[in-house]
Parts: sequence; structure tokens; C-alpha cells
Amino acid sequence: MGLPIPAVGSEPGPNYATDVNNSLTIVDGHTHLPGSGVQITPGAININSSLTFNSNSATLLASLTFVPTSQTSLNTVYESSAGDLHYINAAGLDIQITNSSGVAVTPTSIPGLVPPASAQYVPLSSTFIWQSNTNIAANMDFGAAIMRNLSPNSTYALTLQPPAALSSNFTITLPSIPGSTSFLTLDTSGNISGSIATSLGITAANIANATITGGKIASATITGSNIASSTITGSNIASATITGSNIASTTVAPSNLTVINSGTAVLSGSFSTASTSLVFVSPLAVTLSSVVPNRPVYICFQGGVAYCTNSAGLAENAVFTIRAYNGSSYTNLVSFSLIVFPSGTASILMGGLNCVDLSGGAAGTQYSLWVNTNSVQVGINFSGTIVMQVFQ
Repeated sequence: MGLPIPAVGSEPGPNYATDVNNSLTIVDGHTHLPGSGVQITPGAININSSLTFNSNSATLLASLTFVPTSQTSLNTVYESSAGDLHYINAAGLDIQITNSSGVAVTPTSIPGLVPPASAQYVPLSSTFIWQSNTNIAANMDFGAAIMRNLSPNSTYALTLQPPAALSSNFTITLPSIPGSTSFLTLDTSGNISGSIATSLGITAANIANATITGGKIASATITGSNIASSTITGSNIASATITGSNIASTTVAPSNLTVINSGTAVLSGSFSTASTSLVFVSPLAVTLSSVVPNRPVYICFQGGVAYCTNSAGLAENAVFTIRAYNGSSYTNLVSFSLIVFPSGTASILMGGLNCVDLSGGAAGTQYSLWVNTNSVQVGINFSGTIVMQVFQ
């Protein structure tokens, strides 16, 4: 700085004082610019309040290091407490510059996307993030969602597609993860629930009437404890599906059986054969209007005695036969013989004529009593009232 330094002990008083005064004048006017004092280093500076540049630029900065803070001053760049860079413009709008690990870009191709709403791509997680506000997710309105795996490749896709025909807006709400493996249900408000555990099984309320067929049930898996009392009716059982091996001994009592078809015919008085051919004893005949397929039909007689007389004086047999007629042919079910002696009369108690049609007749089958006179015209007489009953 060119300070005149007096020589101590040798310089006379007036000159000594003059040098001191001149040096103090130079020191008082120094600026620490080159040639005007030693330049000030950062270690000599203690900034303890805001530093103004008086509208001048800070130039030749290698970098800026921020500390998280909150700001409201206009035209200010700062780092938020979340670690993102912000700028408050002259209108007081706080504009977020970064978002987590990327730049909070607002593409001009998305109308209406203005801060604090944002859209960004995060390379570390290969994820696009859409927000309606700071740390608040945004809704998306688009067509089908086409989803692919990130790894190992994206060759194939899963498409989440709304119904083809929508007549109104509705919402499907996904459930929380249930505490155990459960059935999913969907209510009329669109809420999916997993509240019914699969361990509880399927109840009757979940099954529509007549929807479970034999093919859906594993062999020998339904036991008596699985069936409520008096809940199975004939309409619940497919034709010819229950055999004797499916029924436990002594488990079907008469109280469990219902006669669904029955018929009765009554005959009294006498009848004489009109010829020596096979003769039908009328009106002992019953026709079933409807039957259960493959269920046996029972034919029995009650009361009365039948007897015949050999008017020709020859030993002949009169044979009573219970027959089934299906509309085109007859089937002999059982026969009972009356042995008629030359000078006598033979009789049979009609209550002993009983049989079972194991094949089970179809609707319209007629069960009746016939008599075979063995080519001899005989008289058939009935004593008392004979009742013929046919039931299933």
C-alpha cells in the first residue's frame, strides 16, 4: 500500500509524526482491493444475517448448497423440508422444481397440469407418479389398463377391461386382505368383500335350488349327518340314481315313504265266462295316472272269496292271473290256480292274491285280474266284496 514507515530511534520528531499521519491516512482509505490492503478470506467473514448483493449478480459460483427451510419471500429459490427444490415467483406461487428423485416437469402437452399437481418418471423404480397436489395422488381417467411385467420381459400383457356395454357409471371397490383364505362377494354397491372364510364351506343360502347335480358330488361323500331331516323329496332325486347299496340298513321306515300313486277297483256278485277263451274279469282294473320311474308298483286284493263250478263235469283248472297292460301288450305278473273237481267246487280267498311289479309301470299302465278257463266254459262266482288296490 506504500505506507511511509518511520525509523524508530533515528528519525527526528517532525518527520516521524509526518510519516505516521501519512500511513494512517492510507490505512483509513484502503479497500482490500489488489494494491489496497490484504484481500479478505472466507475465514475472516462471519455472516450472521441476510446478505444483500444490492441487485448485483453472484458470479463465478462453482455450486450452491442449500439447507432445508421454509420460505414465503417472493423471487426466492429454496430447499423444502422434504428435500425438494422450490421457487416462489413474483406472484407468490410456490413452484416445485424437483420431486423426490427427479425433476417435477410440467409438459405443455398436458393441459391443466400446473403446480402443485405434477407428473414425473422415477428411473430408480421405473415408475410414473401422478399427483394432484404435493404428496397427494391423482385420479386417472382412461380406457382399458394394459399391464405387463417389468421383468424378465414385457412380451405379454394383462388387460383390465370394463364391461363392453355400460349403461351408467359405477364403482368397484377392492377389499383389504382378509385374515384367512376367503370367498369373494360383490354387493349391489360394488364393494368386494372377502369376509366369508373358505373353511366355513358353502351354505344352503349360497346354492340355488336344483343347481347341484350328481356329477358335481364325489362318490360316497355325503353322509346322513350332512342331510337335514325331511329335506330331500322325490323331485331332488334323479331317476335310477339311488340303489339299495346307497341305503343303510333299517334307515328307511314306513313313515319316510309317501304313496304318490294309488288306485282302487271294487267287484262283488258273480261272473260267468262267455266263451272258452282267456277272459278278463271286469271291472277289477286300475290304471295309474303317473308314476315314479323304476319304483315298484304293488297290487293287492282285500276281502271276498272266488269259486268256480265245473258245469261240464270235467276236472279243469280255472287260473286267476294278475296282469299289467301297457297299451299294446300284457305282462303276466302272478297266477293262482283253482282246481275244480268233476262234482265239486273249488274256492280261493281273494285276499291272498298279491304281487309286486318290480320293473315299475309307466304312466297309463293298467293292472287287472284275468281268468284262464283252460278252454272250458265255467262260472266264476264272488262271495262278498273284493277290493283290488294298486299303489306305488
